Amino acid sequence: MRKLSRFVLQSKLCSAHVNQMNDSSHAEYFSSIRYDIESLLPKTVENVLEIGSGSGATLGWIKSKWPSCRTMGIDGHEGVRAELSEVADQVIIQDLDNPLENLGTFDLILALDVLEHLKNPDIVLLNLAKMLSPTGTIIVSVPNVARISVAMRLMFGKFEYADSGIMDKTHLRFFTADSAVKLMNLAGIEVLQGAGSGLELGKWNFADHLTFGMARPRLAMQLIMKGKIGQQKSKVRWEKAYRWKRAKIEGQTRST
Repeated sequence: MRKLSRFVLQSKLCSAHVNQMNDSSHAEYFSSIRYDIESLLPKTVENVLEIGSGSGATLGWIKSKWPSCRTMGIDGHEGVRAELSEVADQVIIQDLDNPLENLGTFDLILALDVLEHLKNPDIVLLNLAKMLSPTGTIIVSVPNVARISVAMRLMFGKFEYADSGIMDKTHLRFFTADSAVKLMNLAGIEVLQGAGSGLELGKWNFADHLTFGMARPRLAMQLIMKGKIGQQKSKVRWEKAYRWKRAKIEGQTRST
């Protein structure tokens, strides 16, 4: 319980600091825990690398699940260094488009909602793949520009950036389910499992049930992919990722 309480306190401190650094629309990017990747995590983890780690909330969560694992966080914002150092064993702050040093090999690599912000995501992903152990897992998340709410606006000639979300004004690249899988394949990564987030509540949950899950590549807000080194052998089947329900359960557990 002490370890869990410490992690909760660290997460709160991360959130408080990030709110000072950024406007509220981007605070979540730096400090939220990505519970929606839980079903894609491997059974055991020893060495973890997260690129675009923000303040390290997800790394801290990973560490709470596997206390003996070593974690490395890489981010492009100097302002997160102190908080990230609290949860990561090693911290690197640099321009994420620049080549990474020879950092060794990892059995879990996370690139969650970061590739869309980069000039050359294909090159960055290829470099990450070189650091993945032969039996390691890489989990990548990108926003889904093919979501029907965005597609409908495009049909009426509207291509408008926003402060956050799929059309975030800081996004340099846009992905659909097919192009996201292709990006992974070009880096020599086989996508073993796919999951779509943003389908848990309201009309999106209803639409997902109505279409028996077949329309997830057009309904999901984010596309999450679990991969390993190898060639694509089969078409990716998209499952439903659970983020907000998992966060609610986690919050109830911590409060007891």
